[in-house]
Amino acid sequence: MTTRINNKWLISLSFIICHLSFSVALTSCSPDDYSLSQPNLTTDDLVEGVAYSVSVDETNTVTLTSLLDKSYQCYWNQPNGRSQGRVVKLQLPFQGEYEVTFGVDTRGGVVYGAPHKFQVTTNNMSLLEDPLYAYLTGGVGSSKKWVPCDKAYGVGQCTGPVMYCNPDEVLNDGSGATDIGINRMVPNWDPGFQSWLIPQDSPYMDSYMVFTLDDKNGCTITEYQGEEAVTTTGKWNLNLSDKNHPTLSFTDAFAMHNTGFNSVCDNYTTDIVITELTPYMLQLATMRTNSEGPWWIIWNFIAEDVKNGTVQIPSDDPDYVLASDPVTPEVDGLATSLFTTDINGVNYTGDAMTFLISDEAAYDWMWWNGGSGAWESVCKGNYGTEWAPQWDADAAAEVELTLGKKADGSYTYTLGEQSGTLVIDGSQLVFDQPITLLTVNGDKRTVALTGQQWQVFKCDAGSELVMGIPSETDANGNVNTYLVANLTYKPVGGGQTGPVVVPFDATKVNNYIEAGKYFRCQLYNPWGGGNDCIDPAAVKLKKNQKISVTVRLSGFTFSQAAKMVLCCNRGEQQAWEEDCFGYDRAISVNADGTYTVSWTNDTGSTVKWDDGTSALTITMQFDGYATLPDEDYFSHCTIESITIE
Repeated sequence: MTTRINNKWLISLSFIICHLSFSVALTSCSPDDYSLSQPNLTTDDLVEGVAYSVSVDETNTVTLTSLLDKSYQCYWNQPNGRSQGRVVKLQLPFQGEYEVTFGVDTRGGVVYGAPHKFQVTTNNMSLLEDPLYAYLTGGVGSSKKWVPCDKAYGVGQCTGPVMYCNPDEVLNDGSGATDIGINRMVPNWDPGFQSWLIPQDSPYMDSYMVFTLDDKNGCTITEYQGEEAVTTTGKWNLNLSDKNHPTLSFTDAFAMHNTGFNSVCDNYTTDIVITELTPYMLQLATMRTNSEGPWWIIWNFIAEDVKNGTVQIPSDDPDYVLASDPVTPEVDGLATSLFTTDINGVNYTGDAMTFLISDEAAYDWMWWNGGSGAWESVCKGNYGTEWAPQWDADAAAEVELTLGKKADGSYTYTLGEQSGTLVIDGSQLVFDQPITLLTVNGDKRTVALTGQQWQVFKCDAGSELVMGIPSETDANGNVNTYLVANLTYKPVGGGQTGPVVVPFDATKVNNYIEAGKYFRCQLYNPWGGGNDCIDPAAVKLKKNQKISVTVRLSGFTFSQAAKMVLCCNRGEQQAWEEDCFGYDRAISVNADGTYTVSWTNDTGSTVKWDDGTSALTITMQFDGYATLPDEDYFSHCTIESITIE
């Protein structure tokens, strides 16, 4: 028989009075020095009314307050577990007798007073109105069992027990959002099951957490860690003081995780972030704190009654999103793009093309985000970690893959001492034998880019080729992760020996006065505002390359030296007026003549102006610095050259 979950929970007062409490505020005590300087106190000194006070108001809010000097570090064993700080507030929904023990840190260690009993005389059921309590436990007087997620269930944006989320991009949409919270998390990688992470047959998958609202013991948890075959009991606290950022804390228990991550995060007990909690899915976020750097680790749990089929997730549930099946990438005109490159701004199509390993990102994983329906990068430039080791730059520099096109329409390849034939099948390159582009050896894993059938994700003629081999499959057997090699086109004939000249149309330069203060010479603006004198597709800078623009000023009369700078919306210094005039790349201008301004790509990767995210404009201090005899701004500033080197 199938049971459907009702999101409205009814809690009866007639059969239960539960000693249940929730800690909703915690103010820490942070003295300058409390470890050695405090006088020795004894248990007899730490009594209620002298060392601390306990007060209960009409809303069942209990305030625990230290009356000692602020230099003392304060500890509390209170109805819902342990707390630290000078003032602790609790909300206790049920009437009954409770107990608190107060302690302080002294020269001899932490000293606790005798337990103090206090009374709550009424019930306040309004404290239990939030449905998250019932989602987590099944309701007062009930228990609910959560197990590691083992597949895609249509909720939680996940296909397995763990995911990753970029702390600098928690919504994974380019907005730069860092505020993670409930329903405010989009993973940057859902690895599913991985042999090096959590394999499908890992004993961890036998783990579970049982959350209970017990009429005698309050908020209790029983959990089983499958890898260690150990059962633990303790208490939990659901903090809803900020509705958008609910957290779970544990006493004598922990947020469930696999043992391989014991040292990856240093906190599995206090203020664990909840990113999703429904009757079906529980997701907890812990921050990675090891040498790999900060990253959110998302632990996915499915309700046991959902996993065993007793409860069905309704497809009309607002949180229900059936993940889409992976869509094989399609690259139009691959056979042409592979043999087309750019020579000094002119497209050239040849019979052979050589590809090199990218020195910016030699490899990556592309995973299918079923929620967004798109292939997404896993590494995002983050290398040198246990799971994404740094490649040997010298070894990568020796790799050259040359593809050839014969008169009869067949294709050949050469890779080191290996050579043979290949077939271009739609968006795939199928070699006559497995080829190895690169092997990356790390301390914990080896990444081998070896395969015979390569799926092409991107072929930007003359710029880059991204192709990969299957790495993982989903529950339906579809490839949902590829290990990809990032390749660049080797310049034809040795490449450009000097700066690359960027073509421009001098008649389309847009000169104007901005905000009555600044003289602007606009080359390109993706958001409109005038003519564009350059083709944005022709402006592409590799890491550490520099774009330089030379202009000629005429008709200006300067009263003092002005600053001139090339501005764009990229890199570490992307402010506009006035802050931009303080940048090191700003130059001084005090007379008519020829001046060159530049910007160096410090983003760490290739940038392109045809992505529509950055303008390219020269700006100069004008008001109070210079005057012009007329408003024919176009004639007073002309472009002489634009180069990239």
